[in-house]
Amino acid sequence: NRLHQIELQSRLSQLTPERLAYILSQAERGVISDWVDLCYRILSTDAHARADFETRTSAVAGSRFVIEPGTKGALPDSDDQLAAEMVDQALRRIGDLPQVFTELLDAIGVSISTQEIIWGYDRKSGRWLPEDLAWVYQGRFKFGDDWNLRLVDSTGQRGGDGDPLIPNKWIVHQPRNV
Repeated sequence: NRLHQIELQSRLSQLTPERLAYILSQAERGVISDWVDLCYRILSTDAHARADFETRTSAVAGSRFVIEPGTKGALPDSDDQLAAEMVDQALRRIGDLPQVFTELLDAIGVSISTQEIIWGYDRKSGRWLPEDLAWVYQGRFKFGDDWNLRLVDSTGQRGGDGDPLIPNKWIVHQPRNV
């Protein structure tokens, strides 16, 4: 939001080597909020970095997606086909899937991106299915001592170490370094 952008610009406008060293040392300890802010600051102020980032993410997010059944053997069986159809139907329930993909691809520039799964009961199929996905700002997370992702509140104070992510409630994209 706009207030966060203004606060971010003022906090990082006086970026010194010492401040950068502090941000990097915190990120190495799993505290990523300042790192995330710095990455967004770079993407918002460096036209070349932003163009490269948008070129890379737009190519993926704008592509047509197809769900294909996996196989246990040479060819997919009926269970594989049924699973693929169920996943396809579940994804098509999500409002703006290209936007979700774009938001998940933020991880390329920031190192992590998350979507909270909003579950809803589908009476037709009799199943709980994803109803929507909600992007959550990366600065609300940190890595615990075990390097598992944890959710902290906007001030970073909830429980000190944050809360573990609820299973089956999150999609987390962390690009691999090749």
